[in-house]
Amino acid sequence: MNWLRKIFTYSLVQLIVVIGLVVCTGASLFTLNLYWARILSQYALYIMILQLAAGFFFLTMKSKRLMFASFICCGILCLFLKNASNENIVLPEKNKEILSIKMGLFNVSRFTDDLDQDMQVIKTLDADIIFFHEVTPEWELFLRDELEECYDHQYFHVRIDPFGQAIFSKIPFLQLDTAYYQDTTLFTDIPALAASFVMENMDTIRCTSIHSLPPTGNEGYAKLGNQLSQMGRQLMMDPYSNFVFAYLNVPAWNSEVQNFRYVYDLKDSRRVSKLFKMPYEHLLHSADMECIGFIEQQSLNQYIGLIGTYQKSIELEASMD
Repeated sequence: MNWLRKIFTYSLVQLIVVIGLVVCTGASLFTLNLYWARILSQYALYIMILQLAAGFFFLTMKSKRLMFASFICCGILCLFLKNASNENIVLPEKNKEILSIKMGLFNVSRFTDDLDQDMQVIKTLDADIIFFHEVTPEWELFLRDELEECYDHQYFHVRIDPFGQAIFSKIPFLQLDTAYYQDTTLFTDIPALAASFVMENMDTIRCTSIHSLPPTGNEGYAKLGNQLSQMGRQLMMDPYSNFVFAYLNVPAWNSEVQNFRYVYDLKDSRRVSKLFKMPYEHLLHSADMECIGFIEQQSLNQYIGLIGTYQKSIELEASMD
């Protein structure tokens, strides 16, 4: 052990370690359109955990400089990741005087081999509105057969590619729209479904669903940013409370997602990310709403989708009174 401690006393070794810590942290925070930095940023959560472990390792090595450097970089990434998620340490309490709404996002490609069990789990959740992604004609038949008794209002935009979507709702549709983003690389139009509902004791809400393939190269990330910007302009057309159901194949701390949230004043529902599951699905909501419940739903110990419960912001309600 003494020989190992001696290695970390050399200035050159310490310099190399510090540079590595700073580069990993900086690349996670500022990708600067560098593809290698974008890839590294995808694993910011794991980098933070490794930096925490490194801090304790250097503590045992009695290398104070490297220990402090590791903990400082870990703290910076921790703040960055927390800012990229739901900023509430504890979710707001449910206001019994305000009607709440429960909504879900499921990707059928994540279902288990026991589809009957998956459907039973979804039915038990008793969500008001559910969006399904990657819905093909075969999945349309299956979902209709399983859920038509629970959901009177349905809408399908079926595709043979991964961009098919479906909406199941217990609330009547006020309006349904489909906007398209033209992908010049795939030579296809990627749909974004938008459904408006009038809630009892609530203003009109709009739910928008978007799906994106994993970006490859800087061009892929640029297309993702353009796709989100186009959808964001749709959100600004009417003064509704907005919800975004997004399967983007990038984590919540991705710079395009962060910019989209900042420009259009959207909040993330997820407070923490599971250690061994990248948060590629996103339930976002406008600032006039607040998330009072969030679940990464499982079936047979396998993740299948997201469930969020929302109400009008208590602070907003108080200010209006």
